[in-house]
Amino acid sequence: MGVPEVGLAIIPGAGGTARLPRLVGPGIAREMIFTGERYDTKFALEKGILNFVEEDFGLALERCKTIAKTISQKGPLAIRAAKAAMQGTLDCSLEDALKLEE
Repeated sequence: MGVPEVGLAIIPGAGGTARLPRLVGPGIAREMIFTGERYDTKFALEKGILNFVEEDFGLALERCKTIAKTISQKGPLAIRAAKAAMQGTLDCSLEDALKLEE
């Protein structure tokens, strides 16, 4: 796992420079983006990039299905609203994010 684009003399796309600092913090994001280094799953777990790791694909699939089933049993309108609020707050200040959440 990594952000290797600088090795190709380009910057990360798909929100890499905007989303990664919010996920792992600006210091770790700078290191990852500026060095283009690759990181193992232990690092990704520690930094919150991954929620879990399963060595076996079948176990990973079952875990994903369990999570999906748990989510599907919750209020669909609440899930939809929470998803929209979380997505909408990625690109704004905390103050604006709190207003959006309201």
